[in-house]
Amino acid sequence: MIENIARRRASVFLGLVITLFVLLAIQLFNLQVLEKRYHVAAEKNVVKQRRTEPVRGEIYDRHGEKIAYNIVVYDLEALYVALDEELDIEALASALGMPLTEVQERYDVYLDGINTGAIPKVRKYPIIRALDTTTSMRLREQLLDFPGLSLTPSSRREYVQYAPAHLLGYMGEINKDELKEYTAKGYRMGDYIGRGGIESEFEYALRGINGEAYIIEDVYGAERGKFEEGINDAKARPGSDLYLTIDLALQQYARGLMENKKGAVVAIDPRSGEILTLVSTPDYNLSEIMGVNRGEYFKSISNAPGNPFLDRTLTGQYQPGSTFKTISALIALSSGTWSRSRSYVCQYIYRLSGQTVLKCSHTHEPSQNIGQALMHSCNPYFWEVFKKCVYGLRKESYAQALDDWGDACRSFGLDTTLLDIGMAESKGNVPLSSYYDGLYGQKRWAPTAMISLGIGQGELLLTPLQMAFAYSIVANRGLQVFYPSLIRQIGQSAQGKREYNNVLPTSWRDYEAVIDGMRLAVSSGTAKGNSIPGISFGGKTGTVEKWDQPSHSMFVGMAPLKEPEIVIAVIVENGGAGGSTAAPIASLMAEKYLRGNVLGPERKTLEYTIKTKNTLVWDEK
Repeated sequence: MIENIARRRASVFLGLVITLFVLLAIQLFNLQVLEKRYHVAAEKNVVKQRRTEPVRGEIYDRHGEKIAYNIVVYDLEALYVALDEELDIEALASALGMPLTEVQERYDVYLDGINTGAIPKVRKYPIIRALDTTTSMRLREQLLDFPGLSLTPSSRREYVQYAPAHLLGYMGEINKDELKEYTAKGYRMGDYIGRGGIESEFEYALRGINGEAYIIEDVYGAERGKFEEGINDAKARPGSDLYLTIDLALQQYARGLMENKKGAVVAIDPRSGEILTLVSTPDYNLSEIMGVNRGEYFKSISNAPGNPFLDRTLTGQYQPGSTFKTISALIALSSGTWSRSRSYVCQYIYRLSGQTVLKCSHTHEPSQNIGQALMHSCNPYFWEVFKKCVYGLRKESYAQALDDWGDACRSFGLDTTLLDIGMAESKGNVPLSSYYDGLYGQKRWAPTAMISLGIGQGELLLTPLQMAFAYSIVANRGLQVFYPSLIRQIGQSAQGKREYNNVLPTSWRDYEAVIDGMRLAVSSGTAKGNSIPGISFGGKTGTVEKWDQPSHSMFVGMAPLKEPEIVIAVIVENGGAGGSTAAPIASLMAEKYLRGNVLGPERKTLEYTIKTKNTLVWDEK
């Protein structure tokens, strides 16, 4: 009987235990499965969302040659919980081959992030990005001396030799001041963004779209693998590739010709407006500015003479000198104040009120027409052309006549910006009558006050891009002209051309007369010695005098003359006469572009002479 009672009690106890377990299981099921809020809270506790970075789009030239691309580099990452209490920054800087101050600064930024909670102590975080293979291999051998540091493969922007630095811009890390703006766009501290140029203007197209990965973390925040084997992850979308109008081979060739020279070269295909070359010197090395010692290199370039960061092709403003005589001639011919056959006897000096105000700097036959005047670049001839033009345009006053003349100048793309992609670009200057009113007083000046405008000097300022574009209008004889362009294609989307509809009405015969003068300038005039065997080549020289330094050498030319395929504007600061430095550069480039190479011993000698010519004059003031 006692035995039965004990057995019954055991059964009751066992039933109670089973009942409790069943109730507990039901409650757990309810909490973990039926109650969504607890389920979500549990997942948040162990599953973390991680950003995956897209591959940046690459940049190509018009023929599909790579200009900017991505290479494998290594990020130096730190895991705070594994770091030595006192990291030996001096030894680390030595191992990296970097300045101590720069390494210390980067490490301090990392510690600030740790202290503010912005960077988790249990997660690896890059403290120095984009170490090249040589540096990373050297550091890898010493990593055991730096517990908590490791190297992780990453990617970095790389550029071909003589890439158009000012056009492309470069990549730089987001700084603290920019972080707020870029965080909303999916960026974070340490990310690289485009700095200037194409890299900046097309940042969002090139960057691509971030991806998402879901990672399981333990209670300490350490990663334990992918959540649900990554089936919920979203892959990063690569950035779009960009295809430029630039001809890389011609760009590199032009840059080689401009070695040890200060100035700019712009080449355009006048048939489409596509820019083939943009060279501004001195420039900077894009690979160096992205390298491990980029801070030091950036500082050295910032303090270098000649302002290497200045883009002379788009923002440099120059008196065009005698290269402007072509435009001045066409304005006078179009207005009917001058004619193609009209001759003028040059006295080698030009007098006003008994005073010599202008001299002819070239020896030639006294009597000449417009083509011969362009060939010899006769200053008195073109002052007479300008004077007759302004007097002929006068209806109410000289102020109105000058403004009408200025409007004619603007029809050649002057005094305005030409690109439509947001690049920094100067508009130059075509002076208004209000400028002279302010200088002399209203109705107290005459064309004699602006004598220099007729020969491309005085207050007249043009950018090299404007010079090339103005001559593109001439090359096309004013027909079907397109604005200059730099982008051919973004991803799979071809970019359209913008037609220029503000061309000054001018007859075909007037254009031909001016172009013939350009031909004569190269064959027999101020640019003699720069003809291209087998290719018709013409242009106009300019020599802009500087009081305390050698003159600026200028030339704008085109080839072949019947149906031009290339227009080239060259400015070499302190390069001397236009025919001695700028014209040979344009001539060699035209042959390189049209033939693929420079042929013949005389042309090879000219090429060597220009490549080795040093015209640098630094203003030390």
